[in-house]
Amino acid sequence: MKQTDITGNSAAVLAGGRSRRFGRDKALWFYKGTPLLEHILNQLEEIFPNILILSGSSGKFRDYPYPVIPDIYKDSGPLGGIHAALLTARSPYVFITACDMPNISLPLIRKMQEILAVEKPEAVVVSRQGRIEPLHAFYASRTAGKAEGFLKSGRFGLSAFADSLETVFLDGEDIQHLCQDDPFVNFNYPEDVR
Repeated sequence: MKQTDITGNSAAVLAGGRSRRFGRDKALWFYKGTPLLEHILNQLEEIFPNILILSGSSGKFRDYPYPVIPDIYKDSGPLGGIHAALLTARSPYVFITACDMPNISLPLIRKMQEILAVEKPEAVVVSRQGRIEPLHAFYASRTAGKAEGFLKSGRFGLSAFADSLETVFLDGEDIQHLCQDDPFVNFNYPEDVR
């Protein structure tokens, strides 16, 4: 049964990478009987009424009922996709994940949304052992201009971007109970997919 995100936030999935290490398109690689992208979309549909696919290749995703949004700043990596999502989404916040991160934690997303509703930060991001996890995170649509400033100056680092915002950092130790599987695992090679 699908639930509705009462906050009106959106979700976006980065699916435009080159998959150089993986050797083929990760988004369409099968995991648990479905393409990785579809596996992630099925989870996000449980909570988000509005979902975007971030990719310059709309044709390969035409079977999905979601808009495919290309980067405005081409070849700018994940930050370019995030920037496009922040500009396109018609919601105060956008949850950002990637097509190679299969372990979506709906309880963690709900916890993050509670923080958004009360504190109204520019981002909610997890930090584990001093390392920022810039995906499986929320960014305010109002930070699109800051993302554009990073892109125009040739800075593409997601962690640096998250750190530059008014960010609520959740300690990885404090959120473990909300995650059945590690939501920050990503697949870099075909042998990672089990």
